[in-house]
Amino acid sequence: MMQALIDVAAEGQTAQLAIFDRDAHPLLQWAASVTVTCKADADMVTAQVHKIDRVIKGLKGLLEPNIERLNADHKAAVRELKDRIEPLMAAKRGAGGKVLAWQDEEKRKAAEAQAQARAEAEAKAAAERKRLMDEAKLQQFMGDDKAAMAKTFEAAVVQAAPVVVEAAPKVKGLFSRKVPKVDILDMGAVPREYCEPSEHRLLSAWRASGHSPTFTVPGCKFHMDETVTTRT
Repeated sequence: MMQALIDVAAEGQTAQLAIFDRDAHPLLQWAASVTVTCKADADMVTAQVHKIDRVIKGLKGLLEPNIERLNADHKAAVRELKDRIEPLMAAKRGAGGKVLAWQDEEKRKAAEAQAQARAEAEAKAAAERKRLMDEAKLQQFMGDDKAAMAKTFEAAVVQAAPVVVEAAPKVKGLFSRKVPKVDILDMGAVPREYCEPSEHRLLSAWRASGHSPTFTVPGCKFHMDETVTTRT
């Protein structure tokens, strides 16, 4: 039943719009070609302008409720989406963050184990170099320069053994991403180049001055635009 009423209303509105279009078309053609050369022409134009006003008023009365309803529906839909998504986003950040924190800790442990293993390998290599150099000194003391030189060369080429440490585990399909954000802590301290001028506030200030011709704001030009209005 309700859907039937909605369909009837839509059909009625379409019919009304067709009437407005029918009335507007000749007015648009007339306005494009009209000339004013005498009082009678001026009176005729005034009458036609009043007719245009009535068409405009009728269209606003017909369509503005649709706009208001759609705006309200849009705001409600955005609010509902936000209310439903925010808890899920918080859950995602919380649960996913625990995985990423664990992964970071595993990376830290792996790096620590790598550094420790490398230090142990370096210490072992240094101890071996020292042992060989001590033997070289002993050989030299005993007068065997050739053996001493061989031990010295052997000590010089001793390198730390390669270190192989198990890599930190990786979690597929989950990663961290840096998202730029800004929190405005003091609006008054924000430099002007980051602030968008408000035309509404500027015009309100000019109106408060009585639209004084001496009213100025740096970087702005205040002027009156002329438009056509009608009185009934």
